[in-house]
Amino acid sequence: PIEAIKPIESFIDKFWSTDRNHLNIANYSKDIKDICSAEVIKNPEEFRFHGQTARGEKKNRLVFVVHHKTGTHLLRNIQNDLLNLAGLDEQPVGECHGFDLPQRIKWARRTEFWCKYVLRQNILYPLWKKGNRLVNLARHPRNMLISQHVYQKALQDAKLSFSDTIHNMDHKYFRGLRRNNSILAWEGTMEIMMPVITDMLKHMKKTIGDEEVMTVEMESHFYKDFDGTIKQIYYHLLGDKISAQSLCELRLKASFQDVKRFGAAVDDSHASTHVASKDNKVKAKLELDEVLSCQETRCLKFQKSYNKWVNAYEELSKQLWKF
Repeated sequence: PIEAIKPIESFIDKFWSTDRNHLNIANYSKDIKDICSAEVIKNPEEFRFHGQTARGEKKNRLVFVVHHKTGTHLLRNIQNDLLNLAGLDEQPVGECHGFDLPQRIKWARRTEFWCKYVLRQNILYPLWKKGNRLVNLARHPRNMLISQHVYQKALQDAKLSFSDTIHNMDHKYFRGLRRNNSILAWEGTMEIMMPVITDMLKHMKKTIGDEEVMTVEMESHFYKDFDGTIKQIYYHLLGDKISAQSLCELRLKASFQDVKRFGAAVDDSHASTHVASKDNKVKAKLELDEVLSCQETRCLKFQKSYNKWVNAYEELSKQLWKF
């Protein structure tokens, strides 16, 4: 019998094949530097940018755009690795922020993180201009609804309160939970997420054909190939303006955030609320499927909005996924 060809183990897989703790990234800074020093010599093609060079191009902005329940913690941590490289302090999830980069950073003038609960198209429009490099994080509406539905209940159970928490206990979401009325609770979740998903779809449509913008998704990209997605993001943002050593270190540091490998962003102190348990997620999926198969008038109204989002998203994703 012919033996199956074993996939080549990447330098990142080798790094995690030993007993290392992903919660203590600071403990491995020397390991990361040493591994990358050897790796860029042994395998230079892995870190060589093969796209179009951009020498002499005016320095512009690197922009990270997230939408509520698409993966804010993850993308913020990726940006923080760039800030560390630039000698700047890490930033919390919180509000949007922007920083002018030091003159010694030759690949960009400024980095910005756009993470408002609701991002309006007219706010972001000026960012889409020649020279700015954007990473836009999107997610399938079904997964956003399920994530929000479970997340809001987990916050309530844990007695945690954030800016995106519903404080009105008479909101139809909470009334639905109290009355064990699934359709009412899901109507509440849809009401909360309607402006978020609508705006996300507007932003996706705006970027069709724009080579300056890369749109990535949690399930289609990060879950399927986390390391490969990180590589694509850094190539998109930095091109040939960063050394092989730095690119290797950035990719290895990003692996500490691998949500599929470790289950949550490394510094997410509220992972129990941000990352739904399998049981709660399964329960929410079953509830949503019941609403989507129900033939009552209220269910049909819910399905109309849901299907409109899903159809638009699936059509846009066909045009936007670049890898």
